[in-house]
Amino acid sequence: MANRQQLRRSQFVLVYGPGSLIETTNGSRLIPSLKGLGDNCNDEFFEYFELKDIRMNQLLNRKNVTDDYDCRLVSIPSNTAISDDKPRAIYSTLVFPKWHICYERDPPILYNAKKDKKDECVANQDFKKKCKKCKKDTNPNVRFIRACPNGHLDEVYWWKEVHENQNEACKFDDYYYWRAGGGKLEDIIIECPKCGSTTTMHKIYLNKRKCTGRHPENEEFDAKWKVTYGEDDRPWDCDEKMSVIQKQSTSLRIPITRTLLKIPEADKPILNSLVNGKMRIYLEDREPEYTTKEQIIEKAYKYAINDVDDIIDYFKNHTVEQFFEDMNNGGIRKDYHFKNAIDEEFVALKENKKSINFKKGDWERYPLNVFGDEFPIEVCGVDTLTTVTAQTHYQRKPHPKENKKEEDEEDYEYIDVGYVVPIEDGEEIEEDEFRIKWYPAYMGVGEGIFLYSKKNPLIMYPQLNETIETWKNSNIPKNKDRDEVTDPLFVWWHTLSHALIKSLSLSCGYSSPSLRERVYINDDREGGILIYNTSPGDDSGMGGLYDIVYNREEFERVLDNAMDILLNCSNDPLCSSIKQVDDSVNGSACHNCLLISETSCEHINKYLDRHFFIG
Repeated sequence: MANRQQLRRSQFVLVYGPGSLIETTNGSRLIPSLKGLGDNCNDEFFEYFELKDIRMNQLLNRKNVTDDYDCRLVSIPSNTAISDDKPRAIYSTLVFPKWHICYERDPPILYNAKKDKKDECVANQDFKKKCKKCKKDTNPNVRFIRACPNGHLDEVYWWKEVHENQNEACKFDDYYYWRAGGGKLEDIIIECPKCGSTTTMHKIYLNKRKCTGRHPENEEFDAKWKVTYGEDDRPWDCDEKMSVIQKQSTSLRIPITRTLLKIPEADKPILNSLVNGKMRIYLEDREPEYTTKEQIIEKAYKYAINDVDDIIDYFKNHTVEQFFEDMNNGGIRKDYHFKNAIDEEFVALKENKKSINFKKGDWERYPLNVFGDEFPIEVCGVDTLTTVTAQTHYQRKPHPKENKKEEDEEDYEYIDVGYVVPIEDGEEIEEDEFRIKWYPAYMGVGEGIFLYSKKNPLIMYPQLNETIETWKNSNIPKNKDRDEVTDPLFVWWHTLSHALIKSLSLSCGYSSPSLRERVYINDDREGGILIYNTSPGDDSGMGGLYDIVYNREEFERVLDNAMDILLNCSNDPLCSSIKQVDDSVNGSACHNCLLISETSCEHINKYLDRHFFIG
């Protein structure tokens, strides 16, 4: 039991994933790429646990058109899913950092646990009196590591730090004295036991070193061993520098995820048959009038689609024209972006179509009291809501890039977490063959509330003109996938969404961090908000969100509380005096009023301004 730690599928996608550090009873461990599944790391195993969602599949493949990869989703299996008789560790992790501290010594010592294959730490070979309590792999890992904005991660090079400008002729690097005399970094002194050279953690923190270009999650390792170390691979091909950062820092690894709803138009079994890359690309280049049922079925057999029988059954009752119409509505088209996916969800939420994964209640009309006037909003409960969430990238943010190649280059690199199973020796890939790139994902089931209005509040309230102009003229870097996030109408709805999440957490039985949001605006200047909760598994939510919509007295109280949050902040007048200025991502918004958990907000608490409600 001591060598295992449980991790939920949603945690693997939302919080951890390849390249992240996790604290265990035996110290910190690094989660490797999907090769951590060991003998189960193969396309056949991944296809068995494949999560099929045609819209997410399209988005992933749009960004990898030139990679010759077929991007697919895999749900990390549990012990139950793979029918283990006894619980066991099914995903191996790596010891990281490898430098540990033994506090049984006086003074404590800092040593590399991998350098000695014995159970004892390496210092036991040199001390006359051995430390019998010292077990090298159970001693705590040192809490300092190095990272760069290009996503690289490595150990602190302790020898260089200790001996630089003091005694570089000393070659001793087995261990160092770790003298911690107080709570400050200056109080931590690292000393070479052979030559006496010293440095402090404060000096080490100030030193930026040339980046080693290391991605430890991609290194080779032997998963058969109880304690697993990766093979250090440092290509030295990065022109950035590495900063020292604590391994528990939230800025060390920020996961980039993508969530989509399963909407009725894309929730048809026939579409799940088309996640195969070769089949999808074949159909993207075809026109209905020049394609027959027989040609489609023939290609399905050729490309070894698992669901050929579903395609054959489909054509017993549908025409080729209907097939291509279902394809297009389901998101299978060449030019498919995240904005397309968002617009499709907005349409689905406004309509009354249902599917096994999506079901709404009836509409209710509520007034929102804005500037003493009643702003009309339509509200409905979403009884059944299913989401698919995939982790596509991550970022490390120890410090912004110092050597940008282009002026508009971002400060931090996006590191792709997709995994391609290596080719076996002697295996040949055909010229038109697609290799599969797998991304970790999970499916969540729950409920939600959808608020929508055809009215444009920016036109109704002239008190907003100054705030509208401020946001229109602001120079804010726009989101790559959603240019509309800096639109004043988007900011209005997004600000209202955060106030509603805080208000709902007091009434619906969900805590604020367990609720998530999605904000919509379309080309007709209609806006809406979806506030939802989904959890991995087959069960829906607790009913608190759905039911509260149809308790008129209670939901009106939710709306009133939300307006109180917008109008009255305990940090006023300081908060209300803050206005959006050039390059700032918020106007009047602080932790006391609008900022919520970053796992709840799709936009990381950006694009918020109370001035849209306080004038």
